[in-house]
Amino acid sequence: MAPPARRAARAASYEAGPHPAPDLEFFNGLGGFAENGREYVVVLEKDRRTPEPWVNVIANPSFGFLVSESGSGYTWSLNSHENQLTPWSNDPVSDQPGEAIYIRDETLGRGVDAHGCADS
Repeated sequence: MAPPARRAARAASYEAGPHPAPDLEFFNGLGGFAENGREYVVVLEKDRRTPEPWVNVIANPSFGFLVSESGSGYTWSLNSHENQLTPWSNDPVSDQPGEAIYIRDETLGRGVDAHGCADS
């Protein structure tokens, strides 16, 4: 858990205000439940983050990955602690990525990363 000062700074970066509420059950201004409670949907606008770090883990018995709300994450095989394939900083303040995916449009000659940032 992050120290109280870091948590307070991160929470302060969350701006309360009018946001379009999607059709979600128990919407709290940040997210709510969809698909009859089977999934939780986080709604973030440009330059907005969750008040605390948010990660999702997707795994089966032989492979898995973790991804945070800011797009960082890491990948492992068999055991998330013993067999990391990519690094994980586990720093809730900087949340540095340990891996990247780039896609290149050969027609346009431009690439984008997983965050949608284009090459210059």
